[in-house]
Amino acid sequence: CNYDINATTDDGSCILPDGCDDPNACNFDPNALCDDGSCEYLTCAGCTDALACNYDATATIEDGSCVLPVIWYADTDLDGYGDPNSPQEWCTTPPPTGWSSSANDCDDTRGDVYPGAPGTEEGIDNNCNGLVEGPELTPEPCFGDLDGNGIISSADLLLILSDYGCASGCFADLTGDDLVNASDVLSFLSVFGEECP
Repeated sequence: CNYDINATTDDGSCILPDGCDDPNACNFDPNALCDDGSCEYLTCAGCTDALACNYDATATIEDGSCVLPVIWYADTDLDGYGDPNSPQEWCTTPPPTGWSSSANDCDDTRGDVYPGAPGTEEGIDNNCNGLVEGPELTPEPCFGDLDGNGIISSADLLLILSDYGCASGCFADLTGDDLVNASDVLSFLSVFGEECP
C-alpha cells in the first residue's frame, strides 16, 4: 500500500493489504492498515429505523426496506369509515375487523352515517357534510293521512271516528283544538282521496 516508485532498496517498511478499512462496510476491520478489497456491504444491510415494523437491530446499513406502520381507526359500526378520535398504528395489513384506514366517520355508532351515505329521513346528518338537508330531513306529515300510508282514505276516516269525542291529547285532532269532533271530520273530507306528496 505504501509502494514508493523512487525506492530502489526495500527497507522493510512495506505495508501489505490486510483487511477492509472502510468504516461503512459490514466487515470493517479497525486494525486493518491497508485495504485488501474484501469490503462488503450486504450482510449488514437492513432496516435501521427503530419505528419501522421490520426494524433490524443488527443492521448497520440502511437498505431502504423499512415498512412503517399504518394508522387505522376504530370502525365500531362497520360501515367502512373510522372514528378520527381512535387512531391505532398497525403493522399488519389489513388490521382485524372493525378498523378502517379512513378517519371520516362523523358518528361511529350508526352504520347509516358516513361520508356520502344516503339520507334516512330521520333529521340527522347521514353524509357527514355538517348539514341536515334533502333526503336527510324528516318529511312533514301529510294532513289527513293518519295511518301514514301516503293515501288519505277510508282507513284514515275510521281512525278519526274511533277517536271521535276525544277531549285531550287526541290522536285524530286535525284542527289543533284538542278535540275530535265534526270539524275534524269536515277537514278530513276536504282532502279525502288525495295522495300525499
